[in-house]
Amino acid sequence: KSGKLKEFTFDLKSHVELGAKDNLIDFEETSYESNEISANPVTQKIDLAIALMNMGSTNKAKKILTKLKQNKLTNKESKQIERIIEEID
Repeated sequence: KSGKLKEFTFDLKSHVELGAKDNLIDFEETSYESNEISANPVTQKIDLAIALMNMGSTNKAKKILTKLKQNKLTNKESKQIERIIEEID
């Protein structure tokens, strides 16, 4: 395909940059060999939401994060999700 790239109205940030804000990072410290995905399903969904946000699918990202908030989360996970939702809004 060819065409024009979507213009983003925000700076692209990685999950580390978003989580590092206010020292809220809650990612496993383990170094993964061969780029393994985290076994933590909450971390996986947060990563997916961030990837969607970076691709411009902010509605899908917000929907995932809103559903995720309904689960039992750690305090750090809740704060991180709120921070990402604020970035989207």
